[in-house]
Amino acid sequence: MNQDGHRDAGRLERRARWLLRAYPAGYRAGRGDEIIGTLLEATPPGRDWPSSREAVSLVAAGLHARRAANLRQGLAASLRQTAVVGAAVYLAQLPTLAIGAAVWSAHRGHFLYLWSHEYQGAFFELAILAIALLAAAWRGRRELVAAAAVAALILAVIATVRTQEWDLMRVLAEFAGPAVPVFLVFARRTERPPARLLWLLLLPVAVASAESLANVGPALFAAPTALTTLLFPYASDLAVVTVIVAACWLATDVRPLAGLVLAFTVTRVMYGFVYLSSTGTAATAVISGWIAALVILAGALAWLLRRRTRACASTTS
Repeated sequence: MNQDGHRDAGRLERRARWLLRAYPAGYRAGRGDEIIGTLLEATPPGRDWPSSREAVSLVAAGLHARRAANLRQGLAASLRQTAVVGAAVYLAQLPTLAIGAAVWSAHRGHFLYLWSHEYQGAFFELAILAIALLAAAWRGRRELVAAAAVAALILAVIATVRTQEWDLMRVLAEFAGPAVPVFLVFARRTERPPARLLWLLLLPVAVASAESLANVGPALFAAPTALTTLLFPYASDLAVVTVIVAACWLATDVRPLAGLVLAFTVTRVMYGFVYLSSTGTAATAVISGWIAALVILAGALAWLLRRRTRACASTTS
């Protein structure tokens, strides 16, 4: 083989290995060389790219392998992980609001202002405890979830007694209230959500920081559930990226979109219960319609997850 042939073969193998990344890492480690060898043999000499048919087939098979890997744990474990992911996305609003306010203030040289009022300082301490809650739940450490929840409650009670204001208790009830029971019931050390799904929690932080740097005022001291970075109502069109990515993720994993739907549903319920209880029937009908639509979508995603799990089980048996 001449020098050009060696160069073409090298480029072909590099590009084939790039396409091979569609497979899970464990699959690539075990059978990657075999797949690459088969692909190189099927590619005519002189070509530095696999044929379109071979490339599409390789990527499709890789996505199928990823889907099978995600479903190997079974339906019950997948549903429990979805519950943890959804509760985590919902609770992530609390530290996201705090981080957005911190970035906004630091960018303008007013960072110390955030600590000038006792409620504001306690809010940031509560946000730090919320991060501890998220980390404990993601790791399946339910005893740490309980400890962080108790610490947050003690902090909120102390701040309430000192300030004679119920704002921090309301924040704790609205954000940690729905999430903590889900963590305590469904979090498992042996069924931890994969680290690659952490983008669902990190993207809102990026959005909040971007908004704060773009001179958008933080929603920290407004109605907390009504003005969020990720959920309803949208503070920025950038937040729609989360939904789009989660929808594309359906090709291999139902959990991201199902978790978002669960978080949306809880937010709508909390928003309707806390902020629309005194409004007219029109607003109540709108929020009820959203909740009904989200419940239907959640049911459809649960059905899809069940169907894929059964198909995976029948294939591997």
